[in-house]
Amino acid sequence: MIPRRTFEIAFLGCLLALAPARSGASSAAPDTVLAPPWARNAVFYHLYVDRFRDGDPRSIVLGQAPWDSELTDTMVRRGGDLAGVKIGLSYLEDLGVDAAVVDGHWRSVGPLGQDPLSYFSTEPLQGNNKTFHTGVTESHQRGLRTLAGCDWFQAGPDCDVPDEYPEFQKWSGGLPRRQPAPPGAPGFSPMLDGLANIWVRYNGTDGLFAHLPWPAGDPLRDSAMAAVRLRVGITAAQRLESKLVLEDRPDMGGMSLPLARFFYDSPTGCDRGMPSSSASTTRALRLLAAEPSGPAGLDRTPLFFALRCPQPSKRTLIPELGLLARLCLPGRVMLEYGEEAGLWDDGILPGRPRTMPWSPGRVNVWRLERVRRLLKARAEHPALRSGETGFPESEDADVLLFTRRLGNELVLAAFNRSSRARELMVGALPGLAPGLPRASILGADEAVRIGSGGKVHLDLPPLSAWVAAFTIAP
Repeated sequence: MIPRRTFEIAFLGCLLALAPARSGASSAAPDTVLAPPWARNAVFYHLYVDRFRDGDPRSIVLGQAPWDSELTDTMVRRGGDLAGVKIGLSYLEDLGVDAAVVDGHWRSVGPLGQDPLSYFSTEPLQGNNKTFHTGVTESHQRGLRTLAGCDWFQAGPDCDVPDEYPEFQKWSGGLPRRQPAPPGAPGFSPMLDGLANIWVRYNGTDGLFAHLPWPAGDPLRDSAMAAVRLRVGITAAQRLESKLVLEDRPDMGGMSLPLARFFYDSPTGCDRGMPSSSASTTRALRLLAAEPSGPAGLDRTPLFFALRCPQPSKRTLIPELGLLARLCLPGRVMLEYGEEAGLWDDGILPGRPRTMPWSPGRVNVWRLERVRRLLKARAEHPALRSGETGFPESEDADVLLFTRRLGNELVLAAFNRSSRARELMVGALPGLAPGLPRASILGADEAVRIGSGGKVHLDLPPLSAWVAAFTIAP
């Protein structure tokens, strides 16, 4: 028999040994728990299969609208399919994104995944699970990651669930259509495991992309996050722990909100509480950039349009400047399909009803080329992707200025939101000197002059972006 005193000491030792592990698990940042390393500063391309590309024109659906029509009904199919996504992989590879989020691919009543009939099989009008799997394989051959988009928290009585998930069957059968299920409901965990098995293990995707229907601070949202973190530990045994990526902030999160306030402020006023100067925007961005794991969550740039303010004219460059600035800042970025070609400049974002503008007349070629150049620069210049962010003092309220620095590389980025040309002097930047080698990314070389002591003189045209990389002393 073990002496009582010895038993108590051993038991106390076990508690002390477990305490740090428990503490570390509970205090771990969401980015650390959920996102694999490759996703930390990645650019994601979010597409809806029905609206991305029609790869098999022979499959005509009754009531289907012409591809290039201006119809915005979210319940009308347009003919996009997985064969079209496979064709479009070459476009995504050339564009320079890191990963594609394939959404609206599961069997459902609506073309964008509304009223799901099954989360475990592909929509027959778009292809099948084998087509999905071969597309994922080809994306990997092209160096692109692929995530399966899922509305994890929605199921209904018409949702078909395989017999191996009886808890999920019971759960989904008791829910009315379109009603999000609380994460603590019976069957929630089997649902996560089932989706991971189908789309990650069997179909080879690099992760799952979740839509969270609750705003920040909502108890259901916090419960959802806790439940998913718990399942990460369980799926680790299935070697899925490095492939679970969650949208862990509401739509207007991270860097997007301060940029939206800066680029979309107007004389008529969008929100009287908005900051209207580069100084206030810089303060907000500085706080976000200082987070230990970088901005958590997938920043979704086009949701600038969610702001209730007058939409900019199609001819202005304001939406483009907001996108280019976001691509130069730290963290993960989500591009909505067609955004790089100006599809969202008219503000028609809710429901993502438009089709991808493959027709030459609908493509903003100049904008597409600038986005492509910037995405290429993210791959060629490590400082632009993962360097430290600095915010030099700017004397002009209409010019957003920041740097990215890593090793012997310094990237300087400047964005003029004004309709007038701006000239400004920037204080000395450590490492800069006249005559240093530079690589121009956006804007003309003559727009900047480096003076003695690293002082910078900028001449920025109206509504312009200027980005360049300098080789400095390490």
